[in-house]
Amino acid sequence: MTSLTFNQETAIALQSSGDAQPVDFDLAWVWLGYSSKQMALKKLKNNFEEGLDFNLNLVSKVQIEGDREVSRPFQQISLTIECFKSMGMIAGTEKGKEVRRYFLECEKVAQAKPMSMGEILVMQAQQFLALEQRQDSIEEENRLLREKLALIESAQEANELETDANTQELERFRNGHGFYFSIAGWCSKNNIKASLQEMNNLGRKAAALCRMKQITPQPVNDPRWGTVNTYPDSILMEVV
Repeated sequence: MTSLTFNQETAIALQSSGDAQPVDFDLAWVWLGYSSKQMALKKLKNNFEEGLDFNLNLVSKVQIEGDREVSRPFQQISLTIECFKSMGMIAGTEKGKEVRRYFLECEKVAQAKPMSMGEILVMQAQQFLALEQRQDSIEEENRLLREKLALIESAQEANELETDANTQELERFRNGHGFYFSIAGWCSKNNIKASLQEMNNLGRKAAALCRMKQITPQPVNDPRWGTVNTYPDSILMEVV
């Protein structure tokens, strides 16, 4: 239902949708003949109650920017049919009056003609489908929330391990166990930014230089990676 022209067919589709708030505000303000979306939104918020007559939801909308898809937050507003009809009455436009007439005609037809068993089944199926879709949406939101919480917990755990490792490195130095440092500890001590891959490469270079000079690296426990090698600061100054 994306037509910008409101007609009897549209009114019937809305009435039989089975959704408590089936009217898309982005279509409603055009259907009712408001001069701008902002004016219609002001009328909505000043005259109707959020949660009862309408709902505002933030959803993600994918847009194409250049050669990539970008997800942007988008405010989606849905109205009840009664709210939509009332907005048509206060709009004071010919289109608003026309929308109201269409719904009045729908109500007359509904009162004059009892629903057949087939129509009842169709309506129930539509209502069930709408409930299923809403449930799927809620489950997807919950899944995304769980993933976000897991990422936060993982980041917190990584920070705690980093702090423990740095503390052990500092304590080892303070307690006089020699001027030996792990690659990560040396980088941290000297405020050197290095990725995990870069630190692995530096470790291989330090190990090779130790073999050349017949120096034995000292293994220590690291909370993040288990046992790691430490190297004299003279070796580390050459490779880092």
